[in-house]
Amino acid sequence: MKKPNLKALKISVMIFMFGISFAASAVQVAETTITISSIRTSDNTGNVYIYPAEQVEQLNATCESSQGYAIDKNYELFNQMYSSLLTAATAGKKVKIWVPLEANDCINQYQKIKVVEVLF
Repeated sequence: MKKPNLKALKISVMIFMFGISFAASAVQVAETTITISSIRTSDNTGNVYIYPAEQVEQLNATCESSQGYAIDKNYELFNQMYSSLLTAATAGKKVKIWVPLEANDCINQYQKIKVVEVLF
């Protein structure tokens, strides 16, 4: 029985990991942790706006609003994110959010929430 070439396997794994890290760096995000003070759904756009109890951390400098954060109603994970945020607000739990840093990646000048994690 032939032994596997470990050197080739190591090189393959390193190339694979490099490819993953390069692809992941294509979308840069920053994170912060908030406690939700209020949630507003816009009747004009359907977007949901999240207002934290703390001062808004300006993670994406190109988004002009310093009032809160937003999730896009057209985002494929909108229902899951909205449900998670509503649950966190009801339970008074903190939420970790990730905001994209790409220039002008905003929702009506609010920083767009890309990922949420409820800290139970």
